[in-house]
Amino acid sequence: MSGGMTDAEIAATPPLSRPDPVLDRAMQLLLVGSAPVAVPDLARDLGRDPGEVAAAVRSFEEVGRLRRDGHGAITAAAGLGVVPDDYELRASGRRWWAWCAKTGLGVLAALAAGGSLRGRSPDTGEPLRVDFDGAEPRPTACAVLWPHERLQNSCSSAGELCAAYTLFADADGAAAWAVARSVDAEVVTVAEAVRRALPRYRHSLGPSVRLVTGVAGD
Repeated sequence: MSGGMTDAEIAATPPLSRPDPVLDRAMQLLLVGSAPVAVPDLARDLGRDPGEVAAAVRSFEEVGRLRRDGHGAITAAAGLGVVPDDYELRASGRRWWAWCAKTGLGVLAALAAGGSLRGRSPDTGEPLRVDFDGAEPRPTACAVLWPHERLQNSCSSAGELCAAYTLFADADGAAAWAVARSVDAEVVTVAEAVRRALPRYRHSLGPSVRLVTGVAGD
């Protein structure tokens, strides 16, 4: 599988999906600690001014790229969280949650430690599960709705964009759901979705995957 992202690829990524040092580090701390992250702790870890980091956190929260609890601690960043959400990730005896199929599949592939992604098909409510062997998803009939670039660039919030990265029981169900709701997206296999998502999450998670799995992420 491919490696991380080049500077040109990062610059070309739609704003609501683009990696950022504050978001990336918050996601890494959530992954490793499996617990909410206090904003002052994030600033200290980054070695940056607390006020500057707090402002960045508020900015990301406003567009839905980061979520916090009632105490102000970060519970999710860039789609990966430590409180229940639409998709559940299990790997290395640990559990996290993701807002969308892209994040769930990409994080599991970056961890390269096996595991599973679990959710429900939005058209039928059917429980879904994608299992991994290392960084590779096992063969499955499940399919992923993947928004076209036009939609990725036009969304005004991360929640709106995440709703388009959806796991279905099969390709026909995904296609019918998209047509019925006029979603500007294509249907891809799980393997193809992993191929597309992996560079983003390998880049953002970096060496932190070793603290979870005990092995290198590549």
